[in-house]
Amino acid sequence: MRRFPSMDLNNRANTSTIYLSNLSVGFIKISVLVYSNTLESDFCFDDQFAIVDNPDVRLPLLLSSSLPSSSSDNRSIGTYLYDVFFLHDFWGQNLKSNTSHKSYRPLTTLSFRFNAAMSHLSTNQTEFFHLTNIMLHAVVSIYVFFLAIFLFSYRNNQQQQQQHISSSSSSSTSFSSFSSFSSYLPKMLVSDELASFIGAMFFALHPIHTEAVSGIVGRSETLCTLFIMLSIFSYVVSFNYQGSSVAPYLGSLVFFICACLCKETGYMLVIILPALELVVLNYRKTQGRSVIPISMDAWKEFIMRTFGLVCVAIAYMAFRKYITVSVFLDNFRFLENPIARHPDQQTRILSLFHLHYKYFMLLLFPHEMSADWSFNCIPLIHNILDPSNIKSLLVYTSISFTILFSFSKLNFIESLKNIKKSITSKSTKNNNNNNNNNNNNNNDDKFNYDSSNILWLCIFGVITFLPSSNLFFWVGTMIGERLLYLPSIAFCLIISRLITIPLVKLELSLLQQQREYNNLKKTDGDKKQDQVTTISTTKYSNKFKLITITVCLISIIISSLYGYRTYQRNIDWEDDINLFFSALEVCPNSAKVHYNIGVLYRRSESWDMAMEHFEKAKEILPEYCDVDHFLGLTILNKDGSLPLALKYLNQSLDCPYVASKSVESIAKIFDYLFATYPENNQLYIELGYIIARLNPLDAAKQFHKAGIMEYNKVDSLYKQPNWHTMTSAQKQHQQTGMKQAITLFEKSLSMLPSNLAKNLNDEEKHLWCFNQIWLSSSFKPLDVSISLGHLENIVKHCKDQSFWEQTYTSLLSIRHQQYKESQEKGSLDPDICKSLADLMKMSPLYQDQSIQFYKQASDLYKQIGKFKKSKDCLDLINKK
Repeated sequence: MRRFPSMDLNNRANTSTIYLSNLSVGFIKISVLVYSNTLESDFCFDDQFAIVDNPDVRLPLLLSSSLPSSSSDNRSIGTYLYDVFFLHDFWGQNLKSNTSHKSYRPLTTLSFRFNAAMSHLSTNQTEFFHLTNIMLHAVVSIYVFFLAIFLFSYRNNQQQQQQHISSSSSSSTSFSSFSSFSSYLPKMLVSDELASFIGAMFFALHPIHTEAVSGIVGRSETLCTLFIMLSIFSYVVSFNYQGSSVAPYLGSLVFFICACLCKETGYMLVIILPALELVVLNYRKTQGRSVIPISMDAWKEFIMRTFGLVCVAIAYMAFRKYITVSVFLDNFRFLENPIARHPDQQTRILSLFHLHYKYFMLLLFPHEMSADWSFNCIPLIHNILDPSNIKSLLVYTSISFTILFSFSKLNFIESLKNIKKSITSKSTKNNNNNNNNNNNNNNDDKFNYDSSNILWLCIFGVITFLPSSNLFFWVGTMIGERLLYLPSIAFCLIISRLITIPLVKLELSLLQQQREYNNLKKTDGDKKQDQVTTISTTKYSNKFKLITITVCLISIIISSLYGYRTYQRNIDWEDDINLFFSALEVCPNSAKVHYNIGVLYRRSESWDMAMEHFEKAKEILPEYCDVDHFLGLTILNKDGSLPLALKYLNQSLDCPYVASKSVESIAKIFDYLFATYPENNQLYIELGYIIARLNPLDAAKQFHKAGIMEYNKVDSLYKQPNWHTMTSAQKQHQQTGMKQAITLFEKSLSMLPSNLAKNLNDEEKHLWCFNQIWLSSSFKPLDVSISLGHLENIVKHCKDQSFWEQTYTSLLSIRHQQYKESQEKGSLDPDICKSLADLMKMSPLYQDQSIQFYKQASDLYKQIGKFKKSKDCLDLINKK
């Protein structure tokens, strides 16, 4: 007679520690192997800004770092920590600045600083940075495996234990099909443990993680994910803890804060943890009866845990709001996220849905990857009939179906109906036991438990993706592959569970067969027992082997493809050259990619190729102002065409991202010109006009130099000692603020005779009128009324000058703009009508327009109750 040999649960428990330890070492080896080719990689992409140029990373605090450092920066450790935690963002900028990225990640910055301090131990500056990233990814992969074991193995272990207990009194031998049918493979390769191993393996090897692991700046993703895992496990321990200690729960809150201090995504734990308690922990506690607490005590515990979590979350957000001023980033450009800046709502919605489709495809088929997905890598969707919308719809449908199907298996509606009865029932424990016994006799139990796991994983994936989704607030990027690091945990574990479903079904059949075997044992004797045992063993042993081998082969193929693609993708992250040329293959229509490649060609002095890519970037996005700066420099390097180069450099002064660099470049060009043509005062005038928009003080210096040169050249110029006070203004420019210097210059002019403009000869008058232009330009950012006064001086006294008509038009335009702003605010300047009248006297060309202004001004004054002002305006119209 053949029986099922007994399964030694105690022996299995004793070997679990060794089993998990070996697997953990295995995940570390796999991670190190697949990312080993990154150890020699250079700083690239955003590493330059977050590490090399970040004063909080390259600060020489502990040991002499091989990274470049500022000799003038001698902050103490206390001051440094204060700056990192309270003053600076992830990139080393002032958190309160309008130009700050608002990325508050001090723990990540400290980890960079630690690597910088250790970099002196290696000849390669980046080796410790990359090694830290690899080890963090390996540890996270181990925790993903533990999470999968927790999710997938609970139901299996429970049923094994219950089966062992129920049969121990009647026979020394019991069901052990898991050990019987796994003799040809390691014992871990049963459905749940196999799913856990496959899921963690997929995560460790998935190519989408290369940006987070190979790119050093991706450290924020791995660190944040690590603390999220620790917070989840601490929360699970606190839920199951039998005692009065709150240490595990407090530990979960501490890890929650640490996750937030590594990256903002950690804040999503405020939703993930309560969802875990309801969908997984409570569902198990009630033996599959309900996802809602079924007793008053359970409700109190859930509310208290959630309340504490929410309080910590609110406190953290308030603190973050205090130090960053604004929580959300809104200073990104159309170039970086064109969806957010597009004026048409339909285009924004359709393009956003298509963007989510692209994210999903990067998880499913991570073949085409790019470090930059900015405009116009992914074309915007303008038409609702665009075929791309079908792809988006399919992705949303598949995710929604998975969530709804899993949710439908949890008897949520039935739980709501029985909630009152369950809370008030005095026999809850007995009801639980009875329901548990009934559930154990239902083969759907396993799938119901898996449904709770899949549902929570879907919630986990969706919630952790929300900060990057552009749904609730706009982010400064179209697609960031590193942003999928955390959500990919859910994807990998769900895929591993789907792959192993055939094994789960087979195990259900084995459990059913075992129940039949036990029933026959009690009623029909040994003959039928042997018959059933022999048939079932032969049938299911072969099928189990076939399915298991198939699942393993599929998993090995996918893992091999993932590992190979990851290893190859790491080569792209070796340096900026490989990175951006690989991006060009994926995004040939990206303006930013062409711009970066143009910069790379400039470094190698390939001027023609640089020009080609700069011009392509401008063709894709004409508003891409950064390109003008490098176009100007490249034209100068290539052809020496100064006028054309200055044209582009002058245009780039309006671009806040390169304006300061353009000023430096222009200054160097003019230094050369001044040395070559020292007597040409027109060069100083031209330079003054160019830089007046950015630095009126430096512009004043140039105009002043031109004026002095003109004065020295013209013998007939009206000379008196007061004119020489103008030279003192030049000396004061470096010692006083802008307003004081301008005031000093104005004072020097006021010391001239009051009838100066009328009595000067042509040369003298030209200089006087020209200085009025400078004064108007310089006062514009300080006091508009004074600026307009100088323009009016030109209009009144300088009609014979070539720039009079342009000045007059500018004055009218500014007055008109003032009037429009007054209208929009619902109030008028008390002297607006008088000003318009003065303008109308200057030229008959603007009389019709001015009369229209009077009518509008009169109506507006009347609306706000200033009837006298209204009448004054009407009187002016009547006079005309």
